[in-house]
Amino acid sequence: MNWSEYIRGAIVKKIEEQQLKDASAKLDEVRARAKPVSTDELVSWIREYRERQAYASIRDRRQCPSKVGSARRTLPGILRFEIEKIKSHFEMAIEKVAVISEK
Repeated sequence: MNWSEYIRGAIVKKIEEQQLKDASAKLDEVRARAKPVSTDELVSWIREYRERQAYASIRDRRQCPSKVGSARRTLPGILRFEIEKIKSHFEMAIEKVAVISEK
């Protein structure tokens, strides 16, 4: 058994769990303040999100830590990269809901 891989995997899993808990708590706070949203509005958000995902996947292929200098291929470098991606997705969702709740 490769202990370093096992520990690295456990750390990544724990970080992901904590991020999901934090994001869930933030979304619950926003949901409590938000007004109902129409189906058309939700559909437009989904389309916009998918367009951003398509663009981001192209961008990420060019900036992927595993394909750039060896300094970014370390576990902390990769984790920072992944955490920033996750943060940007949640921040976008929270901004959308905040805009709607202000209307």
